[in-house]
Amino acid sequence: MKKDIFYCEQWSYGYKRLHKPFSEKQAEEKHLKGELYTAVIGSATQPEYVITLREEVGFFSVNFFDKFGRDYLTHQFRKYSNSNYYFLSTAVWRDYITLESHDLAEGYTYFFNENTDDCYVLKQDFINNERYEKTELYPQKDKVILFPKFGEYDLVLNPDII
Repeated sequence: MKKDIFYCEQWSYGYKRLHKPFSEKQAEEKHLKGELYTAVIGSATQPEYVITLREEVGFFSVNFFDKFGRDYLTHQFRKYSNSNYYFLSTAVWRDYITLESHDLAEGYTYFFNENTDDCYVLKQDFINNERYEKTELYPQKDKVILFPKFGEYDLVLNPDII
């Protein structure tokens, strides 16, 4: 099923709205030039996904939202040096106190290494104000992707890439 896509310069997480909306044509021009733009998928006020793209600096990110409008997962991709491919550089998973709460209980941040399968993991317990750190192995081969083509974002909307 095709979902609605709204384009803007950036999504305002605080106000939950499009900041500097673009037409599809304006967004496509930004895409072709590698300039910053954002694709908001689902609803302009309660999206399912927010994809921020800026090819000129070798970056794009995907934010995943639950049915309560909470940003529960973020994937950030960086371009490999001397390649057209991008790797998952950072992933952030957020758990909330209750199903409908917007208050964080804990979060996990994964920092992936560009050249090895090493991954630094930071767990933050926001209730007890504690931090835990460890290093794990995650194969990068499963997290390599090309920069999305304009309007074709399905390949980056995989929350289970880790």
